[in-house]
Amino acid sequence: MIFVHLIFFKMKITLVYKGRSHDLEINDNSRAEIIFEEARKISHLNPNRIRIVYEKDGKRIPIQPIQILSQLSSNTFIIRDLGPQFSYRGVFFIEYLGPFIIWPLMKFVTHPDANHYTTITSMMWTFHYFKRLAETKFVHIFSHATMPLFNLFKNCTYYWGFAALIAYTIQSNSKRITEISSYQNYAVTLFFIMEALNFYCHLKLRLLRPQGTTAHVLPRGFLFDSITCPNYTTEILAWCCFAFYARVWPAVLFPICGAAQMFVWADQKRKKLIQEYPEARRRGRITPFRAL
Repeated sequence: MIFVHLIFFKMKITLVYKGRSHDLEINDNSRAEIIFEEARKISHLNPNRIRIVYEKDGKRIPIQPIQILSQLSSNTFIIRDLGPQFSYRGVFFIEYLGPFIIWPLMKFVTHPDANHYTTITSMMWTFHYFKRLAETKFVHIFSHATMPLFNLFKNCTYYWGFAALIAYTIQSNSKRITEISSYQNYAVTLFFIMEALNFYCHLKLRLLRPQGTTAHVLPRGFLFDSITCPNYTTEILAWCCFAFYARVWPAVLFPICGAAQMFVWADQKRKKLIQEYPEARRRGRITPFRAL
């Protein structure tokens, strides 16, 4: 009986790395974590650099360590090298730390007037990036441990570059600001409301996932019933309020560029959710309208 069990409950898989095939025999109820370990031995790569995929209908489908191998529609898997990686949380922390530091440092370059305009813009800017740093440390749960090292340089160029440009323009412009309208003051209030709602969205996303997992769960309640990524929506609106108050062109360009990128990310997240939860199709990406 033991012999029969060994024959009929084994499966043969093939791992392909750099054009070379490596055969492996495993139990048919094994999880993919076994072949991830085997891939590490074959490739001699850091585990964070390894992605394993299989081909289906002309597409390469990535697998996760928790998946049961016998439930996948292929016995041949390809090992991919993702290249140099950097901590996901580390990238977020560094890209947000830059703007947090650049703003006060720019004062040594511009020597701005200490008036109501510079005080309020400094408060809004500092609050946003302090909040983002705190969320990175205590709130966010990342689906992946790492991202390509190149993203660190790309993201820092974007955030740090805009930070320097916006800080310089606002602080240099402070000497010419003589009056603040009531509408600008309303924008400040709305900015902090959007920041609070953004934090609530992030907190809700954290509490959605079962503890210790990175599973994709369909968010429900609040703005999530009609918008895929209301955290992006509230962040865009917050920066629009900042731009309305600051009245300088880099502060206007920043949310425009951010909204374009966040729309792409929201579209990707929506497509992933639709694969598991078809009802997500009824939601917009960053607005309640399906097309957006």
